[in-house]
Amino acid sequence: MKTRVLHYATERDDKVIATYKDVTFINRYVGWCVDAKDERHENRDNIAIVERVDGICFVAEYLSRNAAFNKEHLAAVRAEARNLRAAMQERIAQEQWIPLPYVVAYEALGWDARPLKEHRAYMLARSRWTDAAG
Repeated sequence: MKTRVLHYATERDDKVIATYKDVTFINRYVGWCVDAKDERHENRDNIAIVERVDGICFVAEYLSRNAAFNKEHLAAVRAEARNLRAAMQERIAQEQWIPLPYVVAYEALGWDARPLKEHRAYMLARSRWTDAAG
């Protein structure tokens, strides 16, 4: 099903764009699409895992086809999408990175994305400090 999906711009980690992709939804919250096809080995295709929250779709991660369809992992992605706000609060509390498509999805949903932006800035500053000290 052609669906508008928020994702990183090609070869950019600082810009998110929205394009229509052919997404196969596994359930109400999780879908997938082929991001990059390996013509020789289908198992090496790059798969985009898509989360859908209140009609807003965004790429949560990219995995090889071999890893993309692990049932336990897909259940965790579904749980995250079902309660995205709590999941992001948990990521912040555990000092985990939050990819930019999540921030843009928050904004598209009309939610306050400031905590996510502040956390990303903190994590970037921390990694620069660590790199400089190392």
